[in-house]
Amino acid sequence: MVERDGQEFTYELMFSLRDVRTVFVPYEDLNPMLGWSAAATVREANVYSADRAAGLIDALGGSGPQTPQNLQREPPGVQVLPVEARDVESYVLQRPNEPSTAVRREAELVQTYVMWRSASGAETCRHGIRFPEGTTLYTDLFDIELDELLEAKASSARHHVRTGLGQILDYSRFVSSRSRALLLPDEPIDDLKELLTQNHVAVVWPHGDGFVRLEPQSEDNLVAAEADA
Repeated sequence: MVERDGQEFTYELMFSLRDVRTVFVPYEDLNPMLGWSAAATVREANVYSADRAAGLIDALGGSGPQTPQNLQREPPGVQVLPVEARDVESYVLQRPNEPSTAVRREAELVQTYVMWRSASGAETCRHGIRFPEGTTLYTDLFDIELDELLEAKASSARHHVRTGLGQILDYSRFVSSRSRALLLPDEPIDDLKELLTQNHVAVVWPHGDGFVRLEPQSEDNLVAAEADA
């Protein structure tokens, strides 16, 4: 920022921020909170007056499910990110240490699931988690409507399922959710279903034009989800 002193000399103001948290709010929802038109053009960076800033904090500070109108604030070190639903290569680039073929399969599975959920009006996002050792890892998917954290794997084989379970248990320590699920390309064997459901993780896989879902600790609760569910 640039200000002028009493002698008309300009000088720069520099600020430092702490406890910065990312919140996803569409402009059409954000602008009215600031007293602007929903269609107002927003610049890349804005500094609000004290009154407007206080009002915005009050509007976003409530508790509740993660929705664009009332998104819970994530703890420090956790960012809410958009899903690259149509950009498999971006998904691959964020995981350079993993086999690209497997990552692409996971990305395509996530893309299919996101498009299927979007058809019924559901919104999704992802999270970037900054771990204590300084590493940043990215979750595969968060279903805002279901308040559910999902991890996708390229195969339903034991190695992949065990890895996915470990990932989702680790991520869920930083990203709060009502439920957790492992997204697989096909139905796993019964033993692996039991492994997941006993650890309170649902199992989701493609079925017909939709997806099948097995809830935790509910072997008989197999639901063929419909697109309008």
